[in-house]
Amino acid sequence: MIEIEGIVVDIRFRNEENYYTVFILDTEDGGITVVGKVMSISVGDNMVVSGKLIYHEQYGEQIALETYKKMMPTTIVQIEKYLASGIIPFIV
Repeated sequence: MIEIEGIVVDIRFRNEENYYTVFILDTEDGGITVVGKVMSISVGDNMVVSGKLIYHEQYGEQIALETYKKMMPTTIVQIEKYLASGIIPFIV
């Protein structure tokens, strides 16, 4: 099992009935696709995810999500992305 921290930069798929989500996590080493059930997620969220590294024949390398934790932003860039994500109304 691996653990990676990064910022959600894109949500590719979201099933609102069972919360299955496919999203891109931007890490220090680049972007990686994460797949699994996530109750609440938004672009700009800072997350720590852990799971198994898998290889999908069509979509390539992915992390099969087992656990996740949302982190509060700590840098100026992360705070700006968090505030601009739309989570707080009237801040663009």
